[in-house]
Amino acid sequence: MNIAVIFAPYDSGHYKKRLALGAVALSEYLEKRLLSVGHSVSKKEIVIDTAFPREVTTSFDVIRAVSTAVSKAESQGAFPIVFSGNCNASAVGTLSGLKEKPGVIWFDCHGDFNTPETTTGGFLDGMAISIVTGDCWGALAASVPGFVPTAENCVVQVGSRDILSLKHISEPTRQQAR
Repeated sequence: MNIAVIFAPYDSGHYKKRLALGAVALSEYLEKRLLSVGHSVSKKEIVIDTAFPREVTTSFDVIRAVSTAVSKAESQGAFPIVFSGNCNASAVGTLSGLKEKPGVIWFDCHGDFNTPETTTGGFLDGMAISIVTGDCWGALAASVPGFVPTAENCVVQVGSRDILSLKHISEPTRQQAR
């Protein structure tokens, strides 16, 4: 199988810092493992040229680059696997880059359904699913190649225990979640 390993080693806009180091380690291990079992592997590292990383701006630059890399890999017949240091690049970037828009199964202890209006901490990474569903950061999400909001009822969360706010989610979707 032709596999494209795409890694975006960013955490809150910072390159190869903190959580982003996990993406580096996992992508290196996976590449070796896939090659050892006979797969063809290409590797793409996302690097954003900026002297002053900013959480929102740099994060959306990374998301756009991931979307473009996923789209390119898919158009070349490769199966894209994305590693990143945060949820936004993985979720928003990957889903936007895919030709066919799938539903989402979200394995995370955090709901990541916050918005700028519902969060008290302002952590952009806690808004990944809200961005995916089009509930926040609409203008920036629209700047991502291939972005189409995913309907809330096409998102399944598994293992979430730290959910800060679901106030902005529609009542039918909240009922389905129960």
